Amino acid sequence: MTHRDPRQLAAPDSTVLAAVESAVPGITRTRVSDRLGTAHDASHYLLPPQAVLVPENAEQVAALLRTGLSLTFRSGGTSLSGQGVSEHLLVDTRRHFRDIEVIDGGARVRVQPGAVLRQVNARLAPYGRKLGPDPASESACTIGGVVANNSSGMTCGTHANTYRTLESLTLVLPSGTVVDTGAADADERLRAHVSEVPGRRPSPPPRTRAWHRWPSTRCCRRWPGCGRVRESAPTRPA
Repeated sequence: MTHRDPRQLAAPDSTVLAAVESAVPGITRTRVSDRLGTAHDASHYLLPPQAVLVPENAEQVAALLRTGLSLTFRSGGTSLSGQGVSEHLLVDTRRHFRDIEVIDGGARVRVQPGAVLRQVNARLAPYGRKLGPDPASESACTIGGVVANNSSGMTCGTHANTYRTLESLTLVLPSGTVVDTGAADADERLRAHVSEVPGRRPSPPPRTRAWHRWPSTRCCRRWPGCGRVRESAPTRPA
């Protein structure tokens, strides 16, 4: 892949930068080194962002979401499919989100999204514990990406993947509402604010699934039996 000439890097949209500065002052990075340094992850894509935003807490992330601007969140940058790059605004959730707190004698650990998986396991090692997920990139990937992707690994199977070993999390809804799922009033807060999510549509009515006849003239020579017909039968609502 040929890298772009920094002299040809397009200037950021001043209107977008002004909106960010108005919402959360002082977190915008527009230097060429910042933009090109985050223009790629572990994939083959090269997408220089207009700016890199460096929030310091969940409240600042919420303020960014409330602007309605196009945001891409990045932490470890180990994605193989381009999830950590964007031509719009890139939000760095690693620099100021690295806290690790071991609790209950290592039975639980409270971690921010920017902490590297190997670092968390190093903190748990004296207690004879480790996190369930063990992706191949554990020396570089961060907890934010591990949770977002429901990472597993070669040895944890499905019984110890991320979702199975996650007790609670603090999340920021697209509306900018911060919800701690471990709080006693988490369900009430979520119900009260879920209608604020932009683009949310009402749930569709239940549908009945059915088997259908598949054309047998093209494929049955390769996959015998694929042209069989089963009578349509209702199933439980989707």
